[in-house]
Amino acid sequence: KMGRGLTRSRSTLPGKRKRCASQRANSAKSRSSFGNKKFQDTFDENEDETVDDPTILQKYQMAGNVCNVVLQKLIAAIQPEASVLDLCLQGDEWLVQETGKLFANTRDEQGRPLPRGTAFPTTISVNEIACHFQPYKEEEDIVLRANDTVRIEFGAFVDGYTASVAHTLIVDGPANVDCMAHRLKCDVLSAAYTGAEVALNMMRTGSTNHEVTDALASIGCSYGLLPVQGLLSHRVKRWEEHGDHIILNQRVQDDTQLQDTVHFQEGQVWSLDVGFINGSDNKPRSHAINPADHHIFRRTEVLKNMRLKGARYTLAVLREKGEQGTYPFNHRIFDKPLQARLGIKQCLTEQLLDPYPVLHLPKGTTLGRFKWTVVITADGVKPLTKTRPPPGVSMDLKRVEPHIVEAMHASKPIRMIAAGKRRRLQEPMVQISRNERRIDSSDEELFE
Repeated sequence: KMGRGLTRSRSTLPGKRKRCASQRANSAKSRSSFGNKKFQDTFDENEDETVDDPTILQKYQMAGNVCNVVLQKLIAAIQPEASVLDLCLQGDEWLVQETGKLFANTRDEQGRPLPRGTAFPTTISVNEIACHFQPYKEEEDIVLRANDTVRIEFGAFVDGYTASVAHTLIVDGPANVDCMAHRLKCDVLSAAYTGAEVALNMMRTGSTNHEVTDALASIGCSYGLLPVQGLLSHRVKRWEEHGDHIILNQRVQDDTQLQDTVHFQEGQVWSLDVGFINGSDNKPRSHAINPADHHIFRRTEVLKNMRLKGARYTLAVLREKGEQGTYPFNHRIFDKPLQARLGIKQCLTEQLLDPYPVLHLPKGTTLGRFKWTVVITADGVKPLTKTRPPPGVSMDLKRVEPHIVEAMHASKPIRMIAAGKRRRLQEPMVQISRNERRIDSSDEELFE
């Protein structure tokens, strides 16, 4: 996913359905060997746990507030000569500190604290590095300079309710004064911010994901830019930030796979992810030769007994974390990083882990990306993670087609259940027809 929020569910990707089905069958036999019921229940979703419950909405809001606070701290710390490695470490530390303040005295029936923490490690990608960059060694570190384009991404969770954010800004400095390159970069960021605002306001009850994708394509034409290929927005559920319901950032016509039509409904939570890029190549790519060269990973649904010591150690640490072990992680959560690094490589070979590849852009291109967690309510679409545009960037609706602006401000009625009855979340209608829009199978797992 461009950030991980950017790809389809693993079981829905071409060429992987058969593999996942067979592995799940083997997993059922091996679950008992782990002796961890929490691990098994992690992948189940209770549909009653929606934002119709004020307590659940509060937990989403708390996670969103943590993201907003940490984002402001990171924005203030991004200055010329700053170290990306230090910024990532500091961001992860702030996430732990801020989430640790929540429900500090709350315990469950077994006396365990309420799960809360980092849903996605802090990544800071500079210039042609599109996403998922968190240096592991000092040799991989990058020192920021004036006029660098920086993309921040991370996430937090409270009791399994997740909020995430991505923000793009330009490092300030003397080199930005009357600089044409700086103004061109600001134009790309303005297109992305405008697209995110338009998409946010179009996600009203009754609208569809295709309408949002068409609006982003129109905005790209107005700015002379291309939406990033492979970037996806996902519906969010408890313990699952990347649900099967998606919004394409760009549509690619192909007859290999249908994309479902999703109607937005009151009570849904979405991770809205929008990005635009200048240049003719809008598909970020990984340059890694070995999957183990990446720095962020996530546990899959596959379970298997491993004989190798490193793999057993890696899986044991993830099992100890319970539900939290389902979130993406880096090498720094392990007390024995060298043994964990070997274990991660072994788990990748057995497909027990998925890597988040570090994606790269063509040289000389600029990517503007903004990701917000939003909730659809009776009063409209409300963002849980959002900040003001960076300096030099603004939302310019004058450059947007009039019909897009009208659709953005169009208010559609929200269906309510008869008075006196509790309002419940209704599942989105999924419609598939022969003339349905399609996506290219080459987009699979670009940003996952």
